[in-house]
Amino acid sequence: MINNSYTSGHSPTVSPATRMAARSISFLFSPLLVPAYCTWMTMWGTTLSWLPDRIRWIAVLYTFLFTGIIPFGLIAVMRFCGQASDLDLTDRRQRIIPYAAGTLCYAAACIYFHKAHAPEWFYMFFAGAGASILVSLLISLRWKISAHGAAMGGWMAMMLRTIHHGRSGIVCISLHSHIHRSGMHVAAHPRSPHTDATACRTNQRIRMRLDLHIHRNPILKFITGLHKNMETKPLVSIIMGSTSDLPILEKAAKFLDQLEVPFEMNALSAHRTPAEVEQFARSAEERGLKVIIAAAGMAAALPGVIAAMTPLPVIGIPISSTLDGRDALLSIVQMPPGVAVATVGIDAGLNAAVLAVQMIALSDPALAARYAEYRASLSSKIVKANEDLRKVTYKYKTN
Repeated sequence: MINNSYTSGHSPTVSPATRMAARSISFLFSPLLVPAYCTWMTMWGTTLSWLPDRIRWIAVLYTFLFTGIIPFGLIAVMRFCGQASDLDLTDRRQRIIPYAAGTLCYAAACIYFHKAHAPEWFYMFFAGAGASILVSLLISLRWKISAHGAAMGGWMAMMLRTIHHGRSGIVCISLHSHIHRSGMHVAAHPRSPHTDATACRTNQRIRMRLDLHIHRNPILKFITGLHKNMETKPLVSIIMGSTSDLPILEKAAKFLDQLEVPFEMNALSAHRTPAEVEQFARSAEERGLKVIIAAAGMAAALPGVIAAMTPLPVIGIPISSTLDGRDALLSIVQMPPGVAVATVGIDAGLNAAVLAVQMIALSDPALAARYAEYRASLSSKIVKANEDLRKVTYKYKTN
């Protein structure tokens, strides 16, 4: 039986539920949201996934700012001023200004991530998306084109890029929806022999640049701090022989806490729990630890045993349990060639934490800035001490 709605020339009846579902899907896959989805997908599905969570979320937030918030703000202003009949811009003639502004926004995103030393394939995605919007603008001068279709074409291209995990660089890949119509194709750059070697360096540069930017921006520091507190992995592990060493290691813990360095504290014994010590040492690097602080007294074998089973730097703290700690100091210092332990003074828990921070700060600009502030505070204490001494009076005191 033939539906009368078709034979009579009228549009088929659409139920309110179907219309609501269609509008919901249209909103979820809006061109203003798709770029943020793509960035999220690349940050968690490619070689960039090793970056800290706060850096990846900042990349997603900046993408949403450039490609979502700013363009939507312009459309909302046009709607308020009567230059747009609706927020969907159903009239193609009203899309000219938003499309032109969108092209500039994508260009700004491309430049920003390029300046942040992001991988070429990542910031070129924004260049390709901007070119795609420019093509859409030119087409809209005469015909109406689906912005959703163009956005989904870019998303599919980025999905292909994610699946390949860096096997090829993609240039102007989000032109897919327009290029497909004209029968053209874009050739991907072949993978060069030094791609893997440079990938780690580029990832490290983007991490350092964005991390420093976060440290200088209080709003971004607050936002990322909330996420950081939700899921934080320790960078430093503080190991002690027993809780009797805790008063000494509390100085290290307080310093790491002051400089916002995630750390963990555990009790292990090289003689009483050798299996647990071995398991800890061999898994430390895999767990993401950067530095190990190990305190021990008497025979003081713990720092050396750990150092023998991990490539991570180990800082040893001699504990003054017997012989005023001199036996522990000599035991930790006298390591065989090739197995080193960075040994601090007896009971010098604070200096052990300072040394750990200096090591990590070499690849963490934000931490380096916090450590510089701490060093500056040390000199200010001496200046204040001299000011206080000037107030002390004696009969023959000359200053």
